[in-house]
Amino acid sequence: MFEDMMAMYERGKQEVSNIWDSIDSVKTAAQASDAIKTAAGTPENANMVKAIEESRSHNTPVELEADLFQDTTDNLGTQGLTAEAVEISPLDAQGFTPERRPDSLTSEGIKLERRPDSLTSEDASPRYIENALKAFGGLEGLNHGSDGKLVNGRRTYNYGVEEDTLTDLGIERTDYANEEGVVDDLAVAKEVGKSFHKAVSSKIPSWKKMPKEVYDVALSLTWNAGKSAFKKYSLGKNLDTIAKSDDTQEVKKGKYATELRNNLLDVVGAKIKKADGTVGSYVQAGLANRRGRDYNLAAEALGADKITEYRVSKEGTGTKIDYFTEEGGNTPIKTVTSTKAIVPTETSKLGIKYDVG
Repeated sequence: MFEDMMAMYERGKQEVSNIWDSIDSVKTAAQASDAIKTAAGTPENANMVKAIEESRSHNTPVELEADLFQDTTDNLGTQGLTAEAVEISPLDAQGFTPERRPDSLTSEGIKLERRPDSLTSEDASPRYIENALKAFGGLEGLNHGSDGKLVNGRRTYNYGVEEDTLTDLGIERTDYANEEGVVDDLAVAKEVGKSFHKAVSSKIPSWKKMPKEVYDVALSLTWNAGKSAFKKYSLGKNLDTIAKSDDTQEVKKGKYATELRNNLLDVVGAKIKKADGTVGSYVQAGLANRRGRDYNLAAEALGADKITEYRVSKEGTGTKIDYFTEEGGNTPIKTVTSTKAIVPTETSKLGIKYDVG
């Protein structure tokens, strides 16, 4: 009889020990969570260990409110996840096996970025593409109608989507129509935008680290000038260098603005078919207007003055373009010179200031 009672006592001790061992396993996970939250910049939410300690001392279940997780999930970019109240009791904790021991886990051993490098372009690019299209869509035109219209001899739809581009990419506009047959032009443009995004990201691998407004400029330039052309410009490589540097955000803003002035505003060349059927290279005044508007997509975010006017002049046998801001008056913030002449049909615009827009 006594031996049976001692056996029952020993079994009871072992069960209690197993229960608290299980809670210690959960505590390991709690320490990991607290360390991640502290590294992510939300130390006020690093209280899971405290909750388990209180549970152990008061013999009560652990209740973790949903909002304890919100800041951390926001910082990690886990959109769409919904946290619910979690209750952990000693019995529920059994069977959990930790991967790391608590004594080997410290917040100092974790390096966490708010925008993790594990985020792939496929994860983020649709959002960036859509935002960029909404930013520069007006520059391309949003009133082309359901059948599009001819722009420079090419059938073009809203957001500047050309029929030839759709054919090359195998995209059918009718695939984006509702039951009434109305095509969602933005959805079509977003699908087209995937290939343009690849051109941008190939030159700017660190594009996610740039301000979204600078990305808007890069995609707008690629959209307007062409994917092959963008890959030849030094702009993309230089923007990537700035994005991945260790400079402060304020320093980077100034460098982005300078880079856009130096290597965006000079993209004004165009190949035009002459009357004899040959193709010539010219400076196009209309492109100076477009580049000024592209620049303005990011100017305010970078703390720079917006370009309000431009003037195209003859410079010897070539062309000169001056860009002006309201704050700078008659002193241009950037002057671009080219050995190429202005498009013959635009010579009447020489020497005249035009508003950007």
